[in-house]
Amino acid sequence: MHLYFAKPGSGKFCEREIKELYKRAFPREERAPFWILKHWAKKKRADFYAVYEQDQFVGMVHILRDAHVAYVFYLAICEHMRGTGCGSAILRFVKQKYRLQKIVLAIEPVDAPCDNHKERVRRKAFYRKNGFKEMNFRASEFGFVYEMLAYCANGEKLCEREFEQFGRNVMGRLLFAIMYRVHEI
Repeated sequence: MHLYFAKPGSGKFCEREIKELYKRAFPREERAPFWILKHWAKKKRADFYAVYEQDQFVGMVHILRDAHVAYVFYLAICEHMRGTGCGSAILRFVKQKYRLQKIVLAIEPVDAPCDNHKERVRRKAFYRKNGFKEMNFRASEFGFVYEMLAYCANGEKLCEREFEQFGRNVMGRLLFAIMYRVHEI
């Protein structure tokens, strides 16, 4: 599988396809306004990619970053491409590109009562299969609690304090304070 990663402004980056997938893949209450994803990329606080296999759009990934942490803010694969290895290939790209940073992502907790428990368990297993490990803290985004997973090439862990500092660096103190609450498990 050979994937192509297109950034905004490149000829391949198709905003319409990305927006449609973004709306299908994430519940409304879990979506940041699309304009802010583009704004962070424009301000060099994030990398935003449309992902293609040859000429076929297969997914998108949005990564907030600073010098120490890369936060996979959104990763989505088109429905017809799930289970084909695209997600793992995208994570290999992320792990290579951000190999000097601690890579973190948030998932819905598997221990909370919910209607999509099997989906949550599969998602966590997918990330664990790709080398991500549980952290000793959770984060609340606008009141929704997420389990934090991280991949660190050197085996280190990402601590709560590092994630908070990252958030303040990338989002700014005020926005991070409004959006997030970080707490130990």
